[in-house]
Amino acid sequence: MPELYNQMKFQQEAFLEKISYSIVYPSTVHPDGSDYVGTGVVIKYSEAVFVVSALHNFCSEGSTVDDIIKTWNSAPFRLRDDESLKFHDRREPPINSLAPREGILLPLKSSPLIDREHDLIVGEVEGKRLPKHIVHLLDLTQNAHTGELKQGTPLTTVGMPRWGGVKIPGGPRVLHPYTNAVLYDPQLQLPLPSAQDPADYFFMQYTRMEDGIDPRGFSGAAVWLDAGADLVVWTPTPKIVGIVVMLKLLSLT
Repeated sequence: MPELYNQMKFQQEAFLEKISYSIVYPSTVHPDGSDYVGTGVVIKYSEAVFVVSALHNFCSEGSTVDDIIKTWNSAPFRLRDDESLKFHDRREPPINSLAPREGILLPLKSSPLIDREHDLIVGEVEGKRLPKHIVHLLDLTQNAHTGELKQGTPLTTVGMPRWGGVKIPGGPRVLHPYTNAVLYDPQLQLPLPSAQDPADYFFMQYTRMEDGIDPRGFSGAAVWLDAGADLVVWTPTPKIVGIVVMLKLLSLT
């Protein structure tokens, strides 16, 4: 059993290492004064580099397109730095701690693409200005899962939940990234607004409530599966399955 545990732990760490350079954390202040911390993913597509996130991270009810673009352009996006990853038990941050205003700024271009129907926003990144250690960005042409999700497929997402932070005595509240790892269950089906096509969405459980980690802040995070499990010799092979765009709370009473 210890050998199996160590192998699983090694695979988890290698997988998180592989995706960690693609995770970004925008910290936004909306025109109405409200602030929000969310998550996003930066990824290559052919020769270009893009960042994708949930649209509601950058707008409030009634926000105009100009409001959204202004918030987008002023949001400090952060990448992880080049330090080694540190892993702890499940009540601690699973990858390097990043405060919203620490780390490496993401060099963004203006005029993002706004998809209100699917609550998504996409902007191009000035790839030539990315830090030199960000050299292994995943490519959507190779790292996207477009097939059917099967029962029991392991899914992982890494997000920046607001309530997953620690208050530094005499200092700011530092936010930490956390993982949510579950097995896909196609029986988990919840109602959607009438304007949304169920074929465009799937649901996954959120398991960190028992650790006191509210999920708000995971919005915009990529959902990943590891296709390396199908290889003869396991190699971490992340594939993007989707983007977190909504939270559905279930009553157990």
